[in-house]
Amino acid sequence: MSAQEKIADDNFNDSTIRILIVPYSRIEFHTEFSIEDIAEINTTVSDSIYTIYRNALLHVLLNSSLKNIEFILPSENDEKIVRMAVKYNYSNKPQRHYMANLSAVDKNKFAALLGKYQAQKVLFINWYKIEKTYQNNLSGSGKARKPFAEHYIDFDVVDKDKTILFCEGKFYFKSEKRNAEIIGFKNLRIKEVKNNYQVLPLFIYKRLKTK
Repeated sequence: MSAQEKIADDNFNDSTIRILIVPYSRIEFHTEFSIEDIAEINTTVSDSIYTIYRNALLHVLLNSSLKNIEFILPSENDEKIVRMAVKYNYSNKPQRHYMANLSAVDKNKFAALLGKYQAQKVLFINWYKIEKTYQNNLSGSGKARKPFAEHYIDFDVVDKDKTILFCEGKFYFKSEKRNAEIIGFKNLRIKEVKNNYQVLPLFIYKRLKTK
């Protein structure tokens, strides 16, 4: 556990909050880089890119070291049931893209689903976007600017009463390290991207402390 996580953990209460994850689907995964380019960088096939990124983010959440918060994944069937009921609406709020609309979800069934997993909250990850920016070349070969990926998600955290506790649009997985190797791989290699995902569980953890 990092020093930052330890401070957050010491200041939180003793009860564990269990959060059910409804991750983004394939149609909610978008990239300004070609899938073929991403596949080549990750030495894999194009069809696996969505799964690689999705599984990496889920792995970070499910294996968070924060003691008072636990992320859990529903069964594939339960995830499908939720997805069939939830609508995703575009929001005109600054930096927002998509948000979960739970108006058509039966409140009792929703509460029962959370009860099945002993969860108090649901994390809806509604959108994943890889945007193309440009970064100065650090290899010493002039001032050429290289393509560089920035990774974003939109998400909502909802309680058992379907109330949105907080939401984030274009939540940025910032690359803290920008050396020549990372720039060479355009910040698309899953090894580095997965490290950047580590900010999400701590961010959610700290926001819930204020609720």
